[in-house]
Amino acid sequence: EQVIVESLISGPISETLNPTLSPDVKLYDDISVTDGTCYVDFNQRFLDRINDQSFAINVYSVVNSLTELDYIDQVQIMIDGEIVPGNDEAISLASPISRNEDMIVKTQDTPPVVESSEQETT
Repeated sequence: EQVIVESLISGPISETLNPTLSPDVKLYDDISVTDGTCYVDFNQRFLDRINDQSFAINVYSVVNSLTELDYIDQVQIMIDGEIVPGNDEAISLASPISRNEDMIVKTQDTPPVVESSEQETT
């Protein structure tokens, strides 16, 4: 859990991808899991939006990443050790949040490119 969240805070390695969290986000204490709920405590910077992105990106980048682990069903995000409602009317941090498959971009199935192996004959 710790590595997943720290990787999200560090941001993507590729320059073609955008970060989901501000690099100023700090993780407090160790992440804990109890009865399928993962508890993650961030500083106030978690509430910041990068380039005016939706707050849902902040939330579900964490929730969907952590719920990839079989033993995590939902995530309780805390700010500065407190359970807070958050700063977006559409998404509340007041209770644990479940995975949202609609937030996951899926690649389209495309046929593989086959290069011609024909050789010129003389």
